Amino acid sequence: MADAIRFLLNGEKRELRNVPPFMTVLQYLRTVEHMTGTKEGCAEGDCGACTVVIGEAVDGKMRWRAVNSCILLLGRIDGKYLLTVEGVKNPDGTLHPVQQAMVDMHGTQCGFCSPGFIMSLFTLYHWEGDKPATDEDIFDILSGNLCRCTGYRPILDVAHKIACGKKDRFTDHESDIVEALESMQRTIGMEYEYNSQKYFAPRSLSALRDLIEEYPDARLVAGATDLGLEVSKEFKEFPVLIGLSEVPELNKVEETDDALIIGAAVPYTTLVKTLERVFPPFAKIVRRIGSNQIRTVGTVGGNICNAAPIADSIPSLMALGATIRLRSKDGVRELPVEDFYVGYRQTVLQKGEFLEYVTVPKLPKDHIFKAYKLARRRDLDVASITGAFNIKVDDKGIVTFARLGYGGGGAVPQLATNAQDALIGKPWTEEVVDQAMEAMVQDFIKRRPKGDYRSDIALNLLKRVYVETTTPEADLEVWKL
Repeated sequence: MADAIRFLLNGEKRELRNVPPFMTVLQYLRTVEHMTGTKEGCAEGDCGACTVVIGEAVDGKMRWRAVNSCILLLGRIDGKYLLTVEGVKNPDGTLHPVQQAMVDMHGTQCGFCSPGFIMSLFTLYHWEGDKPATDEDIFDILSGNLCRCTGYRPILDVAHKIACGKKDRFTDHESDIVEALESMQRTIGMEYEYNSQKYFAPRSLSALRDLIEEYPDARLVAGATDLGLEVSKEFKEFPVLIGLSEVPELNKVEETDDALIIGAAVPYTTLVKTLERVFPPFAKIVRRIGSNQIRTVGTVGGNICNAAPIADSIPSLMALGATIRLRSKDGVRELPVEDFYVGYRQTVLQKGEFLEYVTVPKLPKDHIFKAYKLARRRDLDVASITGAFNIKVDDKGIVTFARLGYGGGGAVPQLATNAQDALIGKPWTEEVVDQAMEAMVQDFIKRRPKGDYRSDIALNLLKRVYVETTTPEADLEVWKL
């Protein structure tokens, strides 16, 4: 008998056997449970009206994180606690402190977006940080929730009032929730089937390899932030899905003296604190990927394998000289990340092969590393151009190393090799940088000639690196897009 999808819904156990494995959590809540507090706004993970909270037991404690239910597949919540706006209030009907603050401080008008805001604010109430949440933290948590009525000020007032509140019935009964979730955890992988549609969630690298060998055409699911759109917007169905989020080897972040090794299924929210310490400019780029809800489930591995030319993380990986490991039944192979792409949305990945991890070398001493993303707005927007720059200038002022990674300049993410060659061996001067910018035209000329908006941005980002590194006293606030 096939396994059931098991989870806690607002504290009550559910075992599902009669739903498609690619059904979204939002669709399940509204059409099966008839819980309509969670709203559908955009159905693509942008507006936050569908926000719910996923709870996991981690080292004997509960971790609560907001996600977009409109693009979250049901198989992903196996063994988790699914909390909706209906489950936030207390059993006696009194409001949770977050809900009460929304009432007291007039944080809602039409109310359509309010359930999503309440769920994001719930995670702020259960703040995980070592220090109290700052304004920047609050903006980050709420960046994935849009409101067309209040102008946000009352909602921000609520956020400041309830930030890091922590004490509620969920903390009072935390041990009971942890025990209930731990009793649901599997020792072997899940195999779920409904009407010949299959969802697998292996628990080991070898089990994953065997499944991919058996089902070479299966879609691999990490965060599913793109695949979820195919369900919610294009109404696609998938015969076989293989989830990666329970494979321990794919969910590790390891740090050595020389490199950072990132498993293919590591979510951005898990990774970002390490990046802030090791590669701060890269961390700033990651914090602008989608929204808090997207980064909770989205992965660097998914960003690589989706092969979008505007993928936010790829330029930094290229500039840092990252390599990727691909695994199949035939063994493993490693290659530079820039060699992974062969055309628009095309990679060298073969059937039966999957991305295992990314190795990012640490920066040698005295290297300059900068990374920028330019978009129409700061949050929840795709990049017009993303650029990352790894440059070494010796004590004589000569450029001895340069790797310039770009996304958005063509059909694939790419290194600006002509510009690199124009810099190396030359003095780090404005004249040489201008020459490198002219050489960079050749890196983009086939699709984006000089004078094209994106090409001009790409060229001028290199000039920005020069200005920032040679004129540290300059007021560069206008650059912070």
